[in-house]
Order: sequence, then structure tokens, then C-alpha cells
Amino acid sequence: MAAICTTNSVTKPRHKCQVLSWTCSKQAIRGHFRTCQMHCTDAFSLNANTKRVSETLFAPDVPERLAELSSGIPRELIALSPYSTLEARKMGHPNTTLEAIERAARRKRMDYEVLLTSKQLHLLRKIHETKNIENDEAHRALLHNLSALEYRNSRVWYDVHPLVEPLLPEAS
Repeated sequence: MAAICTTNSVTKPRHKCQVLSWTCSKQAIRGHFRTCQMHCTDAFSLNANTKRVSETLFAPDVPERLAELSSGIPRELIALSPYSTLEARKMGHPNTTLEAIERAARRKRMDYEVLLTSKQLHLLRKIHETKNIENDEAHRALLHNLSALEYRNSRVWYDVHPLVEPLLPEAS
């Protein structure tokens, strides 16, 4: 079961990693969860303010796929989760499945499809190929609407939001 802490320490984190294990998204998948646990023990301690999500809520591999599609952005994860659950219920499944997540992703992808112009899609293709952006208004707009994302590892690099990536071949 995944612990969801509802203490004040989560709403006012002392450490930027003080989030839920599965909302740590890609960082949790990469092993950052252990580091997060060491720094944020309050978020993972079990007490009267801790609620649990049933393990049967998600089919296997569903939390990882949600994390991939949200690209580590909690707001995107929170937006995809209820859509996924709704799609699963519409299909008659008792838990959230990968198929339901893909349907929810298509629904969320339509928001980007309406938002992005063909010129922006060409810029996104270039960002996806080069992993770099120019410091101009057009590229900053893509960062602002989250269709392009900044990543910081040993260096700063950029890529297209995973929900937008399937739109790129259509940009020709």
C-alpha cells in the first residue's frame, strides 16, 4: 500500500522531496525514493494522520506509467489519475488499468493538440531531437505551457512532454 500523509509537513514541506512515494514520479522510479525517505521521514511515518491507498486500486505497472506520462509534474499526475479511474470504471474494471491510463492520456493529449500551432510542433520536434532550446519567446512559451520540459541532472537539458510526443509526427 502507498502511504499518503496528510500532516502539515506535506502542505509546508521542509524538503522539496517531501511528497508521496508514487507522486515522486520519475524520481521515485530512478531510486530517488530512498533519498526522499531519508530526508523526509515525516511524510513516510505511519501515524493517525496517514491514509492508505489500497494496492488493488491500480493494476500492476499503472503507477509507473502514470509517472512516465506525467513526466514528474505533480499537477499532471493529479490530472491524469481521476481521468484514468473514470475510464476504468466506464470499461467496467474494478481498478485502474494500463488501457484506462492510455485512454486518459489521449483525452489529456487533446488539450495540447488544440493548444499547439504547427509552428510550435515543429519547434517541439527540434527540441526533442537536440534536447536543447533557444532563449527566445517562442521557446519560453513552450516551457510555460509545459509542452516542453526542463530537466536537471548532471546538466540542464530539455525534452518534449511525454503526452505531446505522439503529436510530433503529425507536425510535418
